[in-house]
Amino acid sequence: MKETGLIEKKNTIFSKIKNFISNLFNKKEKEEEKEEYKFNNDNDFKQRIIVEEDKEKTRLLNLQQEFENGNIQEEDIDEADVEKLHKLYDEQIEEINKQTEMYKEKILKIKEKLNKSAN
Repeated sequence: MKETGLIEKKNTIFSKIKNFISNLFNKKEKEEEKEEYKFNNDNDFKQRIIVEEDKEKTRLLNLQQEFENGNIQEEDIDEADVEKLHKLYDEQIEEINKQTEMYKEKILKIKEKLNKSAN
């Protein structure tokens, strides 16, 4: 009976050349696959991050603009829209307050640095 264990290969110059050439061609194929995969991933990512415009918010912003310009009166606006406008104003006020706090913190940090450098 013949032994079926692992057979030790001898690293000859021809086997090294053969391995080098096969590795060279395999790398090109792998690089092409990676580029194709990257291209597909980029397209998927772009499609996933497309932000769809909120039509209701756009409508409310237009309504707000018309109201502020004096083109329409509060009596002309539906009660549901008035409530939505109140919420919109509250959101905008809250956002302005957050930005104001951030600017205050920045100013205080700058002031602190100036005081340290003056001393």
